[in-house]
Amino acid sequence: MTEVKNTTMLKMNKIFAFRIKKGGNILVMSNKKRILNNALKLLHMISVISIVGGFLAMLVMLLGRDMTSFTGNEIIYDKMGLKLFNTTIIYGAILMVFTILGYSLFTEWGVIKYRFIIIKWALLIGVFCIAWFLVGSAVSGMASISDAGLHMSNMKTKYCDYYNRAVLSLTAELILLLITMFISIRKPFGKRDTKPFKYRKVAIAVVIPCAILGIAMMIFTEVRHVKLRNTPIKDVNLLQVKDGEYEGTSEFGNYTYHLRVTVKNHQIIDIENLKPRDSIYVTYATGVFKKIKDRQTPNVDAISGATTTSKAFMKAVENALEMDK
Repeated sequence: MTEVKNTTMLKMNKIFAFRIKKGGNILVMSNKKRILNNALKLLHMISVISIVGGFLAMLVMLLGRDMTSFTGNEIIYDKMGLKLFNTTIIYGAILMVFTILGYSLFTEWGVIKYRFIIIKWALLIGVFCIAWFLVGSAVSGMASISDAGLHMSNMKTKYCDYYNRAVLSLTAELILLLITMFISIRKPFGKRDTKPFKYRKVAIAVVIPCAILGIAMMIFTEVRHVKLRNTPIKDVNLLQVKDGEYEGTSEFGNYTYHLRVTVKNHQIIDIENLKPRDSIYVTYATGVFKKIKDRQTPNVDAISGATTTSKAFMKAVENALEMDK
């Protein structure tokens, strides 16, 4: 009778739970926890592959280029690098943050219970800081300059500086990520002597609303930027515009852009920014002035990496020329 009971209990244990053996301790996890753990593991692996693959692809593209001469094809590679960063890297990082929070709050690993997890936190903070402050600004600057600034000699030096920064920062990112992956696999240094966290439910009640609020703010900001970037720009019939100087403004976000457009013989010969703003993106976006003068219309392609500001300048030129009608 006892043998039958033990056999039945063993079968029930296989159905409703599984065991994880770690450091001599056996943890029995319910099916729900197992499903959650497997889901978090899968999503975390996707985020890691996304980030590592994106950084590696960007580095390979950079190292495969000839920086001794500029052929005019730089914008193709720079747009690809910027696209990788804005999609694969950014979304992969967001997914990684949420999976880490999930592991911390809903599994037995905790936030600082194990020493290797503390090291991982430090490494990942370093990865995110380098990505945001170095990699992002470098690839964005390269795309902006190659789209509108390489015809200016002083911009070529800046472009090479951004290239070197991108290569070094991407190399550092991959090294840090490889160290993080090694630590995740080996799990060294053991467990810290800490008391059980008594306020897990409180932490969950605080973190989840904050995460939802953060996502909502990101979506709102992105929708706003998309709306600004998709602002329609009209073609202006310059044959109906008399010679002279025309001023126009456009409000984008919390800033008003103010330009002066000079027309001679029904052609745009000069565009001046009357209200300069101390921003690197404004400097890059002024490259759209050359595009407007070359095509003789404000309806041109925006500068990559400075799309929103370019659109603001284009709208201001349109408004200035429309004032004479």
